Amino acid sequence: MPPSSLSRRQFLQLLLWSLFAMRPSSALANAVPEIAAPSKGPRAAFEQSLRAFVDVLIPADALSAAASAVGVDAQIIALSKNDYRFRKLLSVGFKWLDSQMPGGFAQLSEDAQIRVVDWMSQADGNSLPRRLFEILRYESMSFYYADHRSWQGLRIQRPPQPIGYPDHAG
Repeated sequence: MPPSSLSRRQFLQLLLWSLFAMRPSSALANAVPEIAAPSKGPRAAFEQSLRAFVDVLIPADALSAAASAVGVDAQIIALSKNDYRFRKLLSVGFKWLDSQMPGGFAQLSEDAQIRVVDWMSQADGNSLPRRLFEILRYESMSFYYADHRSWQGLRIQRPPQPIGYPDHAG
């Protein structure tokens, strides 16, 4: 679901929930025992965590690059500059996420990051972790597959719209 569909009521619920959620979650703490050294400064920590998060959603493989390699994290930051609600959700969401483990999300091992994102994907549908996961997954997939660098191995040379796939017309 795109951020623009987040109602004011839902945003306020997320914001209020996040204020109560700023303490470590025992469910999350049990899922992620690994801890590493902290990163530098809040802005750098946010950017590192966002980059790591989108790379968990869309990792590199033998044919295609990871999300951050095609600039998905930078596009999400650029999008947030024009949308106050989205920017606020990212700010509150990543402050919460990084506060859940010493050193923050980006400092976890890859396996631990995957477990955290998996936990977020299964959290209550109206919770901050789930909303953050859902919105970042939507935006990451949209930005990633709009970039031609992600098409390697897909046997396409251009987007299917507006002319479709003429060689498959019946």
